[in-house]
Amino acid sequence: MRLAVIGNDPHYLVNFRGRLISDLAQRGHEVHALAPNLTGTALRSVQALGATGWSYPLQRQGINPIRDVVTLRGLVRILRDLHVDAAFTYTIKPLVYGAMASAIVRVPHRVAMVTGVGSAFTSRRSARDHLVHVVAKNLYRYALAGQSVVFFQNPDDEALFRRLGLLPEGADVRLVNGSGIDLGEFVPSPPPTSPITFTLVARLHREKGVREFAEAAGLVRRRHPDSRFVLVGPFEEHPNAIRREEVDRWQSEGVLSHLGFLSDVRPVLRDTSVYVLPSYREGTPRSVLEAMAVGRAIITSDAPGCRETVQPGVNGVLVPVGDARALAEAMSLFVEDTQRIETMGEASRALAERKYDVARVNATLIRALESG
Repeated sequence: MRLAVIGNDPHYLVNFRGRLISDLAQRGHEVHALAPNLTGTALRSVQALGATGWSYPLQRQGINPIRDVVTLRGLVRILRDLHVDAAFTYTIKPLVYGAMASAIVRVPHRVAMVTGVGSAFTSRRSARDHLVHVVAKNLYRYALAGQSVVFFQNPDDEALFRRLGLLPEGADVRLVNGSGIDLGEFVPSPPPTSPITFTLVARLHREKGVREFAEAAGLVRRRHPDSRFVLVGPFEEHPNAIRREEVDRWQSEGVLSHLGFLSDVRPVLRDTSVYVLPSYREGTPRSVLEAMAVGRAIITSDAPGCRETVQPGVNGVLVPVGDARALAEAMSLFVEDTQRIETMGEASRALAERKYDVARVNATLIRALESG
């Protein structure tokens, strides 16, 4: 088969879908990987996986009709030239415009994965937010109508899409355990307990709970001044982005350390005692899976996508969304009883092996792609 895998970022295409691309190529399929700005090192990485790389225009954030039409036309041109038998799309814009382009050029078999609903569904504070929500719903409804299979990463997102009428009658809808994690790449290591270090790896957006993490860090440091807090992630142009001045202030006040974007998070995870993600909503959070695979206890929100990664009291703690004080209390539990760090970390690794092994996740996706 000739297959297209369409993503929204060259780095994430390689890191999150590299194993899938490689597995498909090793099964004898002709794989074409598409992402914006797919050049240089990322392009060479795609080629090393056994695929051909293609770059298409995409503005990742916001809705701009002119630029989105350019995205659609770029995808149509590439897919028309490739004559693929099947297309796999994921994340919001590649799913929507990749699905539209696949329909225009009559790709026979189309598989989509909803990896999370994004700020279009989680942020409704302004008239602009409401407009984006309405547009996103209509785009999803149109894009999903022609899919052969639609995957969701958690049952809450599927229920939301059904409630909003975004799934066509009789759609072949399936659940999959996130993007999976390569357990050979992310290997367990003993968690440090001196100093006890809490880490958050995320894009610096409000919905990731970055402000709650900073506020909780300040509260915990008053009681346990030796505790350390690390924030990893890039600044982005986004309506709900965390401003650089805020992060600079947190650093100057000694609340946390910001390491910026890291192409390889494994060293910082090895230096982490407990991994924290106070997100408002996820598909299945990749960063949590990476931390689990390394053998780290997890504190995350009792929110769609997040709650599936934690068995409370076994491998971590769930806290209410947006509650910095509850987050601080959860962190303090680990400072005051360091045995939890090791035992829950071991349980996280066991859960990752049982539920999130990328080989199992990809086998599910490959069966769906090959069924066409």
